[in-house]
Amino acid sequence: MIMSDKIRIKKGTVVLEMEKSDLISADQTADGVVFNLKGAMQLLDVDMYMDLTTKNLIINGVNIPKGNLIIDLNNHKQPAMVEL
Repeated sequence: MIMSDKIRIKKGTVVLEMEKSDLISADQTADGVVFNLKGAMQLLDVDMYMDLTTKNLIINGVNIPKGNLIIDLNNHKQPAMVEL
């Protein structure tokens, strides 16, 4: 059985999990990050305290080709982790 990579996005008590291939991109906004998904869907995280370094860690994490990606929008020090 072939296992595909997953992405998990956490914010507070909300956890969204999907196939990594469903995530097209993540981009920074003036006040957070927007996740662009297949099917013309967008997930916008508005966090006026999120700094540029945190935004870049999330965006760079999305670009890692292999492994399960965990994005924790509550953790500004380590917002993206990859599980191989």
